[in-house]
Amino acid sequence: MNYGRRTWAPQSFSWHRAMTAPTRVGSDVHAAGKVEQAQIPEMPATQLVEGDSVWTEQHSMGDEDLPFAEGMINPSPMNQVHLIGGEKGGVGKSVMARAFAQYCIDRKIPFQGFDSDRSHSSFQRFYEEFTQHVVLEDFQSLDQLAEAALRGSGVQVVVDLAAQSSASLKGWMEDTGVLELFREAGVMVNCWHILDDGRDSLEMLGRLLEDFKTEARYVIVLNHGRGTRFDAFHTSPQKLRAIELGAKIIEMPKLHEASMRLVDHSNSSFWAATNQSEDGSRVLGILERQRVKVWLRKLYSELDQLNLRPGL
Repeated sequence: MNYGRRTWAPQSFSWHRAMTAPTRVGSDVHAAGKVEQAQIPEMPATQLVEGDSVWTEQHSMGDEDLPFAEGMINPSPMNQVHLIGGEKGGVGKSVMARAFAQYCIDRKIPFQGFDSDRSHSSFQRFYEEFTQHVVLEDFQSLDQLAEAALRGSGVQVVVDLAAQSSASLKGWMEDTGVLELFREAGVMVNCWHILDDGRDSLEMLGRLLEDFKTEARYVIVLNHGRGTRFDAFHTSPQKLRAIELGAKIIEMPKLHEASMRLVDHSNSSFWAATNQSEDGSRVLGILERQRVKVWLRKLYSELDQLNLRPGL
């Protein structure tokens, strides 16, 4: 079933640039084309359906800037749902979703994006080719998210959650039995909590852990762009409970505010912000581009810890 957006998925690639232009292979899954050197085996046939088009390496950051982690290039056969939230506004949820989408592209990991933010929909705006809007109050709209997670193999379903979305999301899950369905299908649910250094953000983390308990895995992101001291978190019962539940705790470094503003105002993906467009123009200056590349490299090092393979 075609929901109007594409799922990015590599078919084959190497450390070098793709040598052929995009070709049609079938409507919702992308694949990297024929390459210069040794190729990774093709994705399972279930990933490629009539009408799909091809994504070439021109959309990734490039291996000369962000070296691929060897363990990351074979996507997990387990589909995963990543609910990127934090309940409060302004903690960096959409920035994390955008960076994670670019990470999936650069690491050759198939993904499908969903944006639930009605105020600005920045995830969809920056990665509109692979992201669609989802309405949290509409069960049929949320059903599309679940169906995307139940298709194919090794797909990461990335959801940018709006502020104060937990009640709607939990209601849909309980009334539809989504978590039970995911368990039966082998789909893993990952609840992300983007944390600033405020007390309310910490309290909301506690509620998240209480809501899902052992029904999900957790990724806690300490956002240094929205806080400088996380002492309260490190000494909190919420951290102890998260560790008991096997949570991954990673850090998102701070990107220079002016650099982030330039990226946002240009409506550009992180790839477009750090590379030259077809007409030769650039969104950022040389040093601004370098700052964004360094920031992405540091963040990718944190995301590599998630190890998106079987046995995470």
